[in-house]
Amino acid sequence: MSDRLRRLLLLYEPEAACRRRMAERDFPPDVAGEIAFYLAQATDLAAVEPDIRRALAAEGVALTTASLDDRDHWLPLLRAPGTMLWPLTDGFAYYRGSFLSSLAALHDVPQFGSPPAAHHLCQDKFRCLALAHALGVDGPPTVLVENGEPLSPPEVLPAEG
Repeated sequence: MSDRLRRLLLLYEPEAACRRRMAERDFPPDVAGEIAFYLAQATDLAAVEPDIRRALAAEGVALTTASLDDRDHWLPLLRAPGTMLWPLTDGFAYYRGSFLSSLAALHDVPQFGSPPAAHHLCQDKFRCLALAHALGVDGPPTVLVENGEPLSPPEVLPAEG
């Protein structure tokens, strides 16, 4: 197998697919829309995809973009020699993409972006901030809340709100 990069396989989850799954689970349309909105990076990609494609082509690298739902198309490409994965998707809670980073690692496919452990950790913003704080990195005071009830000490927040 050649180590030469021949293809960048960019996988994403479309907002519409997420919105449809939320509707199938009886989420109100406004809530489904708000949840799906967090996948806007995939929607926004369309505007810059031609530029990315041209820049890669100039280097002899093909760009393949595909939705997670189109796995019959992208799964064979993932294992093709010279492929690198770019998982442009979230995977926490209602999103399905977090498995991509691990899938790439399991198949020894190089990927653009964070390794699986960092990818999974960063999906949980509270844990990520707690880890950063433990390492001495400044960040905003944060309280974990579920259904309006604090699950972590609210005293860390400034008194003024």
